[in-house]
Amino acid sequence: MTAERDLAIRPLGAGEVIDRAIALTFRHFRTLFPAMLVLGAPALAVARLQQGRVAELAGLLGDPARAAEKLPGIAAAFGAFLVALLFLQLAATAIATAIVAPSLDPRRPPLPSAPRRVLAVGTGALVQLAALGLAPALGALPGLA
Repeated sequence: MTAERDLAIRPLGAGEVIDRAIALTFRHFRTLFPAMLVLGAPALAVARLQQGRVAELAGLLGDPARAAEKLPGIAAAFGAFLVALLFLQLAATAIATAIVAPSLDPRRPPLPSAPRRVLAVGTGALVQLAALGLAPALGALPGLA
């Protein structure tokens, strides 16, 4: 059995995870690229709009009266951004899973139940969303301090 087909269920090291992700991306590039472009372009546009809102919010930190006036609108926009990002992340994870999963094992083991698949995709999307949300926040901390 080649290393490419070695899909034993065991904990993987970070290098193995990255190697397999790159191999699967290359193997399915023609299908994954357009699918992720359709999802990634709107996500990038929404993220750029949201960055402007964050800069506006940072400008309001010194003026509590203006901040109290504008904060509900900014908070609503941020909430909508998080919901849209979660939806796009769920869709991207589901699409990537549907494209890549059939090629993982040529014997095609039975798929897990629908609730387990939903839980797996949802968990993956939430972890990615948390990473996407925390990275800019942690990066902004030194500047805010």
